[in-house]
Amino acid sequence: FFFLMIRRPPRSTQSRSSAASDVYKRQGYDIAKKYAQKIDYLSPVWFDAKIKQVTASGFEITVEGEHNINRAFLDEVREKNPDMKIVPRVYIDGNSPHIEQLYGDDILQQQLFTQLEQIVERGRFDGLVFDTPINTFGPVMNFDAYRLLENLSIRLHEKDKLLVLTLLASFEQLKNRGIDRAIIRYLRLADKLLFCMYDYVGLVQGERPIAPYEWIKNSLKYLFSDIDIDSSVLISKVMMGLPFYGYSNQANGGHREPIVGMRYLQLLRTYKPRLAWDNKLRECIVEVFDKQLSQSLKVYYPCLRFFEERLNLFEEYEVGTFIWEGGQGLSFFMELF
Repeated sequence: FFFLMIRRPPRSTQSRSSAASDVYKRQGYDIAKKYAQKIDYLSPVWFDAKIKQVTASGFEITVEGEHNINRAFLDEVREKNPDMKIVPRVYIDGNSPHIEQLYGDDILQQQLFTQLEQIVERGRFDGLVFDTPINTFGPVMNFDAYRLLENLSIRLHEKDKLLVLTLLASFEQLKNRGIDRAIIRYLRLADKLLFCMYDYVGLVQGERPIAPYEWIKNSLKYLFSDIDIDSSVLISKVMMGLPFYGYSNQANGGHREPIVGMRYLQLLRTYKPRLAWDNKLRECIVEVFDKQLSQSLKVYYPCLRFFEERLNLFEEYEVGTFIWEGGQGLSFFMELF
């Protein structure tokens, strides 16, 4: 299975200009249309669920974003691939000061579910994508949040709609804190469970790469060896993520910033650096001295070999692949899939 997301640019680039955002979005649309036959699941990021306090003790939730729906785009990709499932992502800010109110308020949850059902029906969508709230500190599972997703799963499945969940977590950090039980629970709720195997948070020899090969390989080994669930369930539901963007690292492990295809090509044209391959990380690297910033940069950005090795690994375990952002890569990336 192949899953493609069309989303906003990385967080640190969002505020630079609306024009940049429009370019990423437009490129994502173009890729989805051009390669529609390759895509099993398409997830535009159009919706935000926002909670606000309306009285001293009263709250309401509103799902915003229906104005973002591009119906001409949807008609075109559906015509090119009638079997493609359209499952928009709904974003809920887990850091909202009112998030616990949603978890504990049945009336607020019903407001949310009713709006989501109406959006799915009006948009003729096949389901929805939600993030799983995994705790970074303390117990991994947030059971109030889990019950919210459990109730949503029931509502969607009653209408023969899909629930796709994303898991933004590093197994290395959470192995001893119940991540295995959390994965089993979420696999029971979800039709697909997306593991975001990028944005590596650790340091490797003082550097911050995108997604070290051994990290991904060890995560797959953990899933298939240490999780007490039938491998056929994992094969049918698990999809591993690959990025179409990279990271620019300042020298000596300093500030790290996302870098997208346009910026990467600009660096290559300006400095004509030599492309290197890191055999430990299994990632492509270029090093440049940025005259604008007056500092050395080490840039990790996906290349053909980066994708080929990871796709071969996914094929070995018979799991699916998803791309977290179709519009931020280079035009030829999709030829690999």
